[in-house]
Amino acid sequence: MSGSAYALGLAIASTNGCGSGALIAGKYFLPIFLKNQISTMPEFLRRRYGPKIQVVMAVLWLGIYTFVA
Repeated sequence: MSGSAYALGLAIASTNGCGSGALIAGKYFLPIFLKNQISTMPEFLRRRYGPKIQVVMAVLWLGIYTFVA
């Protein structure tokens, strides 16, 4: 990783940082989600803020996936 970062720039090393962040988030948030039986982010938003925000998020991500991909 260090050699690749020297040769290609530090962008190659950012993938390692993203993995560490996911592990830390999983350690703290996964037990809460499992305790509340939440399996998706839209489900969490529906429980926390109501069904309207779940639809807004679904439409937003559908648009992002359609126009970016």
